[in-house]
Amino acid sequence: MQSLNIFTKPPVLIYLGGINIYSYGLFAYDKNQAKTGGWRVRERTLQLTGLLGGWIGGMMAMQQFRHKTVKKEFTNVYYSCVAVNIVGLGCLAFLGNKLFGLGNAGGKLNPGDLYRRLEGVVGTDAMNSLVKNATGQKPPSRRRRK
Repeated sequence: MQSLNIFTKPPVLIYLGGINIYSYGLFAYDKNQAKTGGWRVRERTLQLTGLLGGWIGGMMAMQQFRHKTVKKEFTNVYYSCVAVNIVGLGCLAFLGNKLFGLGNAGGKLNPGDLYRRLEGVVGTDAMNSLVKNATGQKPPSRRRRK
């Protein structure tokens, strides 16, 4: 069985590295601004970077700079963002393997194969509704290939 490892693709690695460095930098900047009395970074912005995948960099900065670790209103939301990321990554890994793990020769999927695999995951009614709403057309027929 061939598995899809989306997390080792260069664009994904570049994005995750960039968002974590950015998040770390925002926390460092906000800590510096807190010390010097300057304009601060909004808490929502810090939490958003965590939600968008920069939670590792953010948590590292929180610990290193002892910043935003005591304020429960902030940490509860931030750790919820971390939980959403972990669950999302788990779902992505599971669904990615379920959808693409049984690829045909060369690991390439034609639209019919992709439709049938998605249909197996989310159900026939959901796929029919999705196709009808997205395209205004009927879903593909259920003819069997020989």
